[in-house]
Amino acid sequence: ISSLNMSSLFESEVPFELLLDVKESPKAVKARYLDYRESVQSLENITNNFSFKINESVVDDLCLFVENENRNNRNCGNHQITSCFDTSENEKFFQGVANKLEQVQQNRVVLLDSNICSDLDKMMKNTVGQFLGKPLSGQQDNMEIDEDDNNLLTISIDDVVDLDSVIQWCESYILTNSGGISTGIQGIDAIHNNYSYSIERLLRPTTFYLKSQKKNIQSVKFGEKAFEFLQDSFIGTKFSLISFVSRYKYAIYQHFSKNPLSILSIIEPEKVNSRFSFINKNHMEMIRMQSSFRKYVESIIDRPEEALQLLNNDNYLKNMLPKFLQNMKLYHQKFGAAFELVNYLQKFLSLDSGLLKARHELYSLALKEPGLGENFYIQKFVGVLMNLEIKELGELFQTMIEYFKGVSKHLGIMSQECKEIEEFLDQLRKESNSIQNSKNSQKLKLDLRNYLLNFFEENLRHYSTNALYEIFYYQENPESVFTPSLRAAVHTALGLPTEYIHCSCYTCILYKLHLQCGKLININDWFGSFETVVSKENMENGKIDEMELRARFIKSYEELKMLGIISSPIKKKDHVKRTTWRFS
Repeated sequence: ISSLNMSSLFESEVPFELLLDVKESPKAVKARYLDYRESVQSLENITNNFSFKINESVVDDLCLFVENENRNNRNCGNHQITSCFDTSENEKFFQGVANKLEQVQQNRVVLLDSNICSDLDKMMKNTVGQFLGKPLSGQQDNMEIDEDDNNLLTISIDDVVDLDSVIQWCESYILTNSGGISTGIQGIDAIHNNYSYSIERLLRPTTFYLKSQKKNIQSVKFGEKAFEFLQDSFIGTKFSLISFVSRYKYAIYQHFSKNPLSILSIIEPEKVNSRFSFINKNHMEMIRMQSSFRKYVESIIDRPEEALQLLNNDNYLKNMLPKFLQNMKLYHQKFGAAFELVNYLQKFLSLDSGLLKARHELYSLALKEPGLGENFYIQKFVGVLMNLEIKELGELFQTMIEYFKGVSKHLGIMSQECKEIEEFLDQLRKESNSIQNSKNSQKLKLDLRNYLLNFFEENLRHYSTNALYEIFYYQENPESVFTPSLRAAVHTALGLPTEYIHCSCYTCILYKLHLQCGKLININDWFGSFETVVSKENMENGKIDEMELRARFIKSYEELKMLGIISSPIKKKDHVKRTTWRFS
């Protein structure tokens, strides 16, 4: 899907089905599909930027890193080779980094898969092989060095066959060129786990850490179950970016292909009027069926006219959609700002506070009801901030003011909160001379505590408190798609053969008969039952040949044994043992 050409998307039929009992308009299906493509494209852009594209800041950091390594090595009097470790997940990205480093500083860079780093022999052969196969452009492979008078001696890269010759060749190369070192990027654990300290000290691997990139994806949001699935699968697949993106794309596909209301998921509120012609009464009824919509109607029961209009008047409800979408957009903006503030203020926490959490841990708490704002973590978090000294409290106020100013400048929100924190700071400054050990100090901290708790409770409330959140959030757990239950599938296929191959095969007959038996099955009795059933089913075609019947039984028996449904017991040779049991 990701390789589709956007310019020719609709030369063929849109690969989405008509929903709402086929009462959805083709234009609505097309709009859903275009939104799906936009979401996938947005995900691919950020993935490519993270994994494959070389931005200038990363290249500059890597070049500076290599320069420092070279400088340190020269100071020590040694010119070492530190191999660059990588996994296939980021191969394109690090290959680009290697090419860029070679162009910028004429370094010779080797990339090694972490899978081979557990074998020193393979690792060295791979390193030597890459040196042999990747001569630098514009550089001579034949170099000469005289240790006594620095005259050139002939050392050909074709003669590099072992570690000693690699060192000899590389030292001669370094003496005539700046650089010649490669950084250890990933896979260092393979060395730690498989080699002794003496070997590790000789290899001297170095780790370079990429800066994290924070970009929002214009796409569907994920509920608790979907987010936990993505997070757990990412960790479970050893941080495989390819696997993570495939699961992410599938979740996006499911949301847009199965939910007719996804036509409103990513469109800007001010542009929603352009899709009113796609939305029919079936969409309106589906909106009214959402639990969040019913809760909203119940919340305005004191305004009965408005509630009745929402329930009975399609045009009125349609005209209210921009308001619902705008409220959701504002919620996401405020939530994002408050969430980043929590993450930002963690620098005021001590390492032993037990409250330092990664962004994904905080977000996981936010997706659980009743939300991060009412979570016990926030109460403890604010409580710890209130224990700061007066000087640190002033720094806290200043940090929040600068943060709110930035949010106000870029998003146009949180300006009022900025003014309120400035008032707290002014009050702190006025009373700074006499504030210690005074009632005013305690009152100021209590007021600030209540203010922060109310702020976080309002802006970090659970997403389900918003009307029509179902439009924006994918809440299913797609785990069964990526980790299917093979055993259940096999049993279902054997129990319902006509649903799969439109006939009742002999293996399935034998399987059904074995379900009626106990733990041990007498083979002679089993064959007798099999013969009876098969004979009845073949009465129209005449009596089946006995030799063929025995052959069918033996084949079916071996197939069930191969599937692990039966096994041969050790003692009773004329019996078989059941290894599985009927599903309820």
